[in-house]
Amino acid sequence: MDELFTHGLDEKSLNMALDVFLRDFGQFSEEDLEKDTFKNFVHELGVNIITFSNEKSFVKAARFMDWYCIQDPVLWINLETYVIRKEN
Repeated sequence: MDELFTHGLDEKSLNMALDVFLRDFGQFSEEDLEKDTFKNFVHELGVNIITFSNEKSFVKAARFMDWYCIQDPVLWINLETYVIRKEN
């Protein structure tokens, strides 16, 4: 994961990471969620979610945010913005 941060995250790499987080949900402990790597991923997701073009990416992101109880308001606002755009 740290290597992905050095190369930059795009929709494809974020999707791959989301797949792992969703697939292995039960394998992550509270300690894992407190690590800088996880926090950096959440931050990068929040920054990049507005660039997503695939609806499945938004669904995965929403699932991830829900399952992992992500409290980052920027992430939720950016996701909500996508939903509002889609409705219009």
